[in-house]
Amino acid sequence: METIPTIDDLEIYKMSGEHPVNQQVVYRFDNGFGASVILGKFTYGLEMMLLTPNTGMDDKYVKEQLLELESDLYYDVVGHMSEPRMEFLLKGIKALKSYREVEDGE
Repeated sequence: METIPTIDDLEIYKMSGEHPVNQQVVYRFDNGFGASVILGKFTYGLEMMLLTPNTGMDDKYVKEQLLELESDLYYDVVGHMSEPRMEFLLKGIKALKSYREVEDGE
């Protein structure tokens, strides 16, 4: 049985998910963003969905940030990922500026 890959650099941000059917790992980063990664019978292979902070942030801001990652995370899940693609996207999400930093002009 395949399992969700481990990204050593990001283990401190990882927690188990509670998906009822598939394997799930949830990442929550200091910038408020995160990702849900699932793998299993009813998935597009290894797939990821963006998690955004519950701060009432502007959708335009999220879209602009994610376009820099060259992914479809803003629109939909990213499926059929390789382990390197998963790591690239997670590290990109971790590096996004928090909405609070932008509002404060930092």
